[in-house]
Amino acid sequence: MPLQQLEALPTEIILSITTHLTNHRDRFHFARCSRRLFDIVYPRTFHSIELAEYCTSDLSWLIHFLLRQRKACLSVENLILDDPIVAEVDELVNYYTGWTIWRKELRHRDNCDAWLALLLYILVNLRSIEWLWVESKTRYAAKLLDEVILRRDQFKESGPLGRLEKVLVKGTGRRAGMIGLKKILPFVYLPSLRVFSAQMVKDFEWFLPETKKGLCSSTVTHLELRQSTTRTGFARLIKLCTGLRSFKYYYEPGPFMFERTATVIAQLETRKETLETLCLDSDSYSMLQGFERQHQWVGSLREFRKLKNLQLQMVHFFHHDQQLPPRRTMVLKLYGSDLSTATPRVRLALVEKGVDAEIHNVDFTKGEQFSASYLEMQPFGKVPFLEDTETGVRVFESRAIAQYIIAKYRGQGTELAPPESDLKAYALYQQALSIEMTYFDPLVSQLAYEKVWKSMKGEGETDEARVKTLLAQLDSILQGYERVLSKQKYLAGDQVTFADLAHLPYGVFVEQFGFADLMAKYPHFQKYWEELKARDSWKKVCASSTGGLF
Repeated sequence: MPLQQLEALPTEIILSITTHLTNHRDRFHFARCSRRLFDIVYPRTFHSIELAEYCTSDLSWLIHFLLRQRKACLSVENLILDDPIVAEVDELVNYYTGWTIWRKELRHRDNCDAWLALLLYILVNLRSIEWLWVESKTRYAAKLLDEVILRRDQFKESGPLGRLEKVLVKGTGRRAGMIGLKKILPFVYLPSLRVFSAQMVKDFEWFLPETKKGLCSSTVTHLELRQSTTRTGFARLIKLCTGLRSFKYYYEPGPFMFERTATVIAQLETRKETLETLCLDSDSYSMLQGFERQHQWVGSLREFRKLKNLQLQMVHFFHHDQQLPPRRTMVLKLYGSDLSTATPRVRLALVEKGVDAEIHNVDFTKGEQFSASYLEMQPFGKVPFLEDTETGVRVFESRAIAQYIIAKYRGQGTELAPPESDLKAYALYQQALSIEMTYFDPLVSQLAYEKVWKSMKGEGETDEARVKTLLAQLDSILQGYERVLSKQKYLAGDQVTFADLAHLPYGVFVEQFGFADLMAKYPHFQKYWEELKARDSWKKVCASSTGGLF
């Protein structure tokens, strides 16, 4: 693609392209192609560093660059260390290798472990780390962590790891790949740490090493442990976190799991004055198959005075002689894509009605919408598509799907359509639906095509004359909206309906292409629009979207 066309793309598309450049050296050179690209890409190039496929020379380049570029170094807040980068670390470092050989390893540039430790040392503004932990390949970093903790009063917030707020440590697999709690416990002593999460942790040792002098408590307020198992109820961890507000434990299924959750509750008794969120759940559906009848009453939670959020397995509420109620399963299957503006229409209806659905992503980049199996369900190769396994109904087209959900779950959540028995209200609702589909959608969808989809599909450059014509037509349509909304709050009356919500996906997407400027001329429509965007349902749909459209 010529540079001029690349520069003309919306900021969101340029940032999306940048995410596919996994090497920071490539991102840096991409940013230097032009002034506009530099202004967009460079500030975010080093904000989050994900080390997944680096070779040692690339890692060396990154660190030397950060050492020279102080501004870039200070911009780094997130660090993700994933499996491939850990796998590159050589076995050159003997278990008894001393700290004094660290510089020698750096000079040879043969050991990623030594370079990673240096990276941790220079990133003083680092806020979060996501780390795949392999004990034999993290010795230098672990040593650095110990040194920082011993001197934490000296460093405070100005030294290495001095502003670290969130840590996620992951094991490499069950059994041999699980992490002993005592290996990662030093993280909890970091003075600025607030959130500590770990996966595949084993806590089998009743007697952990005593804490170092002056390290009797931790500032961590949120603990989350997944695919983990314990015999002590994470006693040392809970004891250290004196201000614990949230504890989430997703345990491994097994014959003793409920005994262990009861042990955890016993340890949490010491935090009943501070705990606000408690989650005890299983990470595996297999628990429901083999251990469903192993009820374990965890006792009363009445003394947990500040508890606001609670998530427990149903078996924790029942004694051994009680029978579990039937389990609810999701009956709706929604096939869609985050790159589609139609799929969010359906998700809005689901959220407003409080209905869960099993989401299946149709990957446009792989052409899954044209596969034989999908065309059997949706003969036009479009999204979204809904299957109701309870009734056997299959339906496509976003508005039709939403109408089906609204009708099936009437009386639940927000009533997004009046009953057909109310002839006047139902007629006005159908009229509002027609306004959105006939007047609004054709213009904003064509505007989006000209500004984004046209060049992405290789069908030519943006026709600015056509864009100007579409905006003029849209301006005329907004005059009609203004007349309606000057007399009532929503298109069908004073209650919100799906006809209103259906405007959001495409409307929000084209705000950046002139729609927002048009709205400023019409105060009633602008107020209506801002209220729609402020709804919790739209915020949840946007938060769950990964396509970068909103």
